[in-house]
Amino acid sequence: MVEMKKRRSTVISLFELLRDITNLIDLELKLSIAEFRRKIGSAKRDVILMAIGLLLLLLSLLILTCSAISALAIVLPLWLAALVVGALFAASGLWFVLTSKKRLSKTSPLPRESFERIRSISRKLKE
Repeated sequence: MVEMKKRRSTVISLFELLRDITNLIDLELKLSIAEFRRKIGSAKRDVILMAIGLLLLLLSLLILTCSAISALAIVLPLWLAALVVGALFAASGLWFVLTSKKRLSKTSPLPRESFERIRSISRKLKE
């Protein structure tokens, strides 16, 4: 009788452990999804900022190009003034694009923190 109660208690404990592990994995997956959404939201903001920066860059290029070429044309031939101004604006635009690209490349959509917690739990369960 005592042996049967021990066996039943062990079986119940195993089922409870299995249920708890399942719940833990379910919660970690939900946390991973939330982390993924947060990172996507952050990347979306960076893409919007990049687009705004590119639009402002284009508008400023139109205005500044005309005025800079006009100013340089006083001391240089018109074609050389246009070349100098175009090169400066191209370098500035490239800097903005590369800076934004660098920030975006640092953002990973993968929920690495949750994956690490799941790996840690898995290691502990194996011990």
